[in-house]
Amino acid sequence: MIKADALLHVGEVLTHLHKAGLGVRRLAMLKIDENYSSMLKSVRSEASSLNYLMDCMPSQSFIALEIIGNNAYNQYRELCGPESISEAKQCAPNSFRGLYGNDVYCSRSAEDAANESRFIFQNNDTKLVLRSSALYTNSTLCIIKPHVVREGKSGEIITEILRKKFTITAMKMLRFERANCEEFLEVYKGVVPEYESMVMQMISGDCVALEITNKYDESCSTYQSFRDFCGPICPEAAKITRPHTLRAMFGKNKVMNAVHCTDLEEDTSLELEYIFKFLN
Repeated sequence: MIKADALLHVGEVLTHLHKAGLGVRRLAMLKIDENYSSMLKSVRSEASSLNYLMDCMPSQSFIALEIIGNNAYNQYRELCGPESISEAKQCAPNSFRGLYGNDVYCSRSAEDAANESRFIFQNNDTKLVLRSSALYTNSTLCIIKPHVVREGKSGEIITEILRKKFTITAMKMLRFERANCEEFLEVYKGVVPEYESMVMQMISGDCVALEITNKYDESCSTYQSFRDFCGPICPEAAKITRPHTLRAMFGKNKVMNAVHCTDLEEDTSLELEYIFKFLN
């Protein structure tokens, strides 16, 4: 789990995990629902991670990840570094604890990690306590496409987004079913020749969906400023005309163009609600 100041470095964390040969099976940015915070306290002893969660105020977001790979727990524990923050900063300054202190959490054992993952992601009672952090106000949607996730570059895209002073207010990993994807991309059907290929790309693997806001300049439309940062739909054209955009940096062609962003401003809340409320 990642919280507080380390949220600004989530892209770097994901990139380190990929370089270590680890993957992410589940990911979500969550908040403790104020109406159920007392319920969380009542089950505090069920998982050691609850002590960590209870340090989060109900208004604060955190990111939970289920990490997978060969010897995943031990590898991740090594990336986190010594439990003592002072020791980590002195002896392992490039470890997660050396860089971010207690804002990156590691389970105490592989068994705890499995139990805590089930508690966060699969316990129906917990879903009452933990909710999506999405705001749905002056925000827009970005979906990092499966080809980028497979290549392990989703962290790099997130780092670029944060570097441009956008704020990520919600995040989740999801895999589209074909019917859902066709419904989501229906606006392109019969309009864009690549529609079928777009659907096939989006259902080919895990996506990472982000709610983007522009808190540093709320007078500016998040939708327009982020759409400009994504760049032209064709990466080849973007490389020539807008080389510092996401599609120029990470896209390959019109279908594998790194990211989906909302095309019409009036559709931003509809797309965000579809992803963060309708799709589980």
